[in-house]
Amino acid sequence: METVYHFVIILFLEFDFVILTSHIILQTNLNFVIVPTLEYDRFNYYKLLFYK
Repeated sequence: METVYHFVIILFLEFDFVILTSHIILQTNLNFVIVPTLEYDRFNYYKLLFYK
């Protein structure tokens, strides 16, 4: 019984870790997509301002 309990705890920890890492990876990927787009938009906005 003790070993089964231990195994379940380890499983939960693993599961938690996987969710956490995938979340972090998702966040990072999102930042890679969102930040350049924002920067690009700002750049275009400045261009418009200066050309007027």
